[in-house]
Amino acid sequence: MDRRTFLQRSSLVALTAPLWSCAPKESGTEAAATGASNDAAKLARIGITTVCIRSYFEKTRTMLAEPNSAPTINLEAAPQFIYDHFGLRNVEVWDYQFDDLSLAYCERVRAAAEKIGSRIANIQVDVLADLSDPNPTQRALGVTQAKEWVDRAVAMGVPNFRVNTGGKEGQEFKLAETVESFRQIADYAGEKGVIVLVENHVGFSMDIDKVVAIVSTLNHPNCKTLADYGNTPAGTTQDRIDGLKKLFPWLQFVSAKGTGFNDQLEHSDYDFAALVRATEESGYRGIYSIEMWPDADSQPPADPIKAGNWMKDQLLANISA
Repeated sequence: MDRRTFLQRSSLVALTAPLWSCAPKESGTEAAATGASNDAAKLARIGITTVCIRSYFEKTRTMLAEPNSAPTINLEAAPQFIYDHFGLRNVEVWDYQFDDLSLAYCERVRAAAEKIGSRIANIQVDVLADLSDPNPTQRALGVTQAKEWVDRAVAMGVPNFRVNTGGKEGQEFKLAETVESFRQIADYAGEKGVIVLVENHVGFSMDIDKVVAIVSTLNHPNCKTLADYGNTPAGTTQDRIDGLKKLFPWLQFVSAKGTGFNDQLEHSDYDFAALVRATEESGYRGIYSIEMWPDADSQPPADPIKAGNWMKDQLLANISA
């Protein structure tokens, strides 16, 4: 919301004004420096996921993306690409775009980010065995795979990573089994100084109440929530906010997702800024990672760079320094 100060010129108003109104104002140079400092502090809280630029990666070029004939990049080039096009230094990465799962590769991605003053802020892990599978062997496999991502997070200098709960249509949700899977992951992550995140995403975690049940039952310092704006309950913006609020007590990371954009490449499916303000009002002061992924009724933006910068501007206007 724009704020303006209206100065009253009436001598009567001037005589009755409180003393603080006579305090010296910042000079133009001081005000500019303050504004620049505030913007820098806000930018430190904004990132973007490589999901947004999936059409620039060979492996994800055709995944719900507009055709792109530009040269492809890889995760080692992504931090520079993101800084050049968005001016952001927090880079969230997607497991589908890893060329190599070795720790040496992860260290190279970290070095590429650090070389330009950027960092890897989170890993989105989608390829994982079902952590809620009725078969204990499958759950154990998922736990083992998740622990391997803990090691990769350490190699990349990443403070947290997200894995899915699993859960297929027709499968019964058994809280105790799912919690035990996350307990083993969180225990291992805790030893390494990493946090595992549960997102309102796919499988059982599409239900925000199930996400809340997992993290509240587990009650582990190394298991927190990731709130995804696009995966909140359909309906009004307030319905989405009400769903998000359930995740706020454990909030570690935000996927500031847009789903549908108009011809001006401005988000149009719901009031994006209102969701940001509600998150800020909760006391959250962590990172917002811009994401763009169409829902069933939307199309991806024709220009993800322009759309992503619109979202960045909305975040700058609505978060605290």
